[in-house]
Amino acid sequence: MIYRPGIIGADYVVPAARGFKGAYLRCCGLPDVRLHLSAAYALRLGDALPHSTVLDLGSGNGALTIAMTAAWHPVRVMALERDERAVDYARRLQRQLGARQVEFRVGDIERADLGDGYDLVTCLAVLQFVRDIPAFLHRVARCLRPGGHLLLQTGEQWKPRGLMRFARFRRDVPAFGEVHEGFEVEGLGRMLAAAGFDHPRVLHALKPASRLAKDLFYISRAQSPLAFRLLTPALNLTTAFDPWWPGTGPMLFLVAASTSA
Repeated sequence: MIYRPGIIGADYVVPAARGFKGAYLRCCGLPDVRLHLSAAYALRLGDALPHSTVLDLGSGNGALTIAMTAAWHPVRVMALERDERAVDYARRLQRQLGARQVEFRVGDIERADLGDGYDLVTCLAVLQFVRDIPAFLHRVARCLRPGGHLLLQTGEQWKPRGLMRFARFRRDVPAFGEVHEGFEVEGLGRMLAAAGFDHPRVLHALKPASRLAKDLFYISRAQSPLAFRLLTPALNLTTAFDPWWPGTGPMLFLVAASTSA
């Protein structure tokens, strides 16, 4: 599907936004370029994969999980997230939107029982927080049916680019607490193969236009609330259309099929 920011908009806050705020969010979407970048790729890539049963690992506040559930109807989704407050919010959002096909659970994705027989596992902007990646990928492979797919989003090994080359702007980026700073495509491919996946299809994301939008997102949010609100429509739109921008970027989306019999 062709994604637009307003899809994850006024109905994706609790309670649902009304009045001017509602109109703003219906048009522009939630003010989060990271969310819209993930949605633009995940919804499009997932459309082309079997997805009647989905496991979403690291579902956060549930907004993207519920958007995927709505886009891929009919589908059953199990979502696992270790942050109890995020899961509580996701459940309230689920009730508000009537998304009965998704179940949110609290659990550590490296230790919890993941179940099995899934068509698709999504792991979006989560791998950099996983401590033992080879063991994690083996666990993911075991919970997929033979021929099921893993949709993975992560970053390449990070080097300051664009506005983030300047230390005074890097201070505006929150400390996310990642365990890993980024990955090489070849190294990820080897780990996936060792876990029982085929050679992954790789898409490079966060093209130059979107990278600038992401930088401005952090800078304006930290320095000027008014500028942040005024810039949000253009920033969200720029990031949501990242798949169509020319060039390459430091974000990776990988699709790999389980080869386990």
